[in-house]
Amino acid sequence: MIGEVKDIYKGETMFLEGPHIFKRGDYYYLLLQCLGRRSI
Repeated sequence: MIGEVKDIYKGETMFLEGPHIFKRGDYYYLLLQCLGRRSI
């Protein structure tokens, strides 16, 4: 991967966990878990 770093997600109430980047052929895939925050 080359080029400048970019934010691809700017969330306030959700958190991203366990990111994994996979390359398949000429494409990259980002897999992750989104966790939301709830009020109790």
